[in-house]
Amino acid sequence: LRIGYPPPRVPGQGLLATRAGTKQALDRLASDGFAPEVIHAHVFLSSPAALTAKRRTGAPLLITEHLTRVTESQLSLPERALARFTYRRADLVTTTAEPMVERVRKLGARRTTHTWNAVDTELFSPARRRRSDGEIRAIAAGSLNEKKGHRYLLEAVAEASSSEPRLSLDLVGDGELRGELETQAHSLGIADAIRFRGYVTHERLAELMRESDLHVLPSLRENQPHVAAEAMATGIPTVGT
Repeated sequence: LRIGYPPPRVPGQGLLATRAGTKQALDRLASDGFAPEVIHAHVFLSSPAALTAKRRTGAPLLITEHLTRVTESQLSLPERALARFTYRRADLVTTTAEPMVERVRKLGARRTTHTWNAVDTELFSPARRRRSDGEIRAIAAGSLNEKKGHRYLLEAVAEASSSEPRLSLDLVGDGELRGELETQAHSLGIADAIRFRGYVTHERLAELMRESDLHVLPSLRENQPHVAAEAMATGIPTVGT
């Protein structure tokens, strides 16, 4: 069961929408005779849905924490309070980065474990597609937000293009900075070299990686970037910050 809602525009909108959506979804599942054996939530911010589901069903709650700001101890006071409230009620908290284990323990997690991100190596495999267009293709996959550093990547592409005009970049993902990045690409004179792919399926991402020569990770901070492991499984190098 996946529950999503538009970005909140007024305080509390996201919380109310998530709780209402969770209740509606659980009612529908219960009417079909479905009872979950475990609830798997991602990051402590999912607590409105996760704790509602745990309370309604009695199923154990597993939280996978991979929010970079937890690793770097950059949570605000309200976020720390919510993290403590959530972790203490979880039956297990697992992290994707080893240093994060101690962080979630300090925030109240009772049972913790560390599990590396996994990659489907049948989907992301070195069976690369051969191209004859002479293009040098780079790919970057991630949400288009400030943390991911895409504006620095576009500056790098513009600089590299002066000596390698065959260079192109696939930007996979979407986010609040897309309009600014499209404007930046035009102002740098590289709009024709940048393809904004938006959100794609894992299957399509694997195809795009097989068609690429290298993966680029311009993030300002990360935990264990899943996409870098997927690029490794595909057999292409990663250029990262």
